[in-house]
Amino acid sequence: MIETQTKQHFADSSLTPGQRYAAGVAQMPQPEAAQYGPDSMPVGEYLDSLLDPEHTLPHVAFAEDNAAVHAENPTIEGGVGYRVADETGRPLGVFIMGDGEEVGASSDANYLKWVCIGQDFQGHGYGKAIYRTLLEQGAGAGKTLVSDRQLSHDGMRMWQRLVRLGLAKQTVEYRYDAEGDDFLADSSIFKSVL
Repeated sequence: MIETQTKQHFADSSLTPGQRYAAGVAQMPQPEAAQYGPDSMPVGEYLDSLLDPEHTLPHVAFAEDNAAVHAENPTIEGGVGYRVADETGRPLGVFIMGDGEEVGASSDANYLKWVCIGQDFQGHGYGKAIYRTLLEQGAGAGKTLVSDRQLSHDGMRMWQRLVRLGLAKQTVEYRYDAEGDDFLADSSIFKSVL
């Protein structure tokens, strides 16, 4: 589904956290060199020009850990759980991906079901780094990234930022649900346009 570091690299205690990160990233296949933007630049450069023009966004790596992520978050059904770490191997949070058909999108879409960044790491760009990495990987694999049909305030802000930057579009009308304090629709609310 998406490129990950292997669990082995996160768990290998003979390596420093930075070495675990580097070893996992070295084994990650690189996205195809798709060309985007006005100057036909590679997708990674294009995303950086919009999301990280000052090159301050932290680097993140993913490791599939489905059973543990779902055990820790039992109310979230389906999808595949991933752990997120920074370049030193420090755990930052988790996210869950599913197939786009789950939310009324096509099967060639990756569905970002849920993202959770640890409270101590919020506000430092890690959420944006996750979206940036998923957009790049998806574009390289010919897949779009789609949102859930239910979004938190943070999720809504992130997707609206992507729309403003021309990286995503709103696909359906949504409504605010005061009881759940979130935004709801009948299908995926947003879709990447890379």
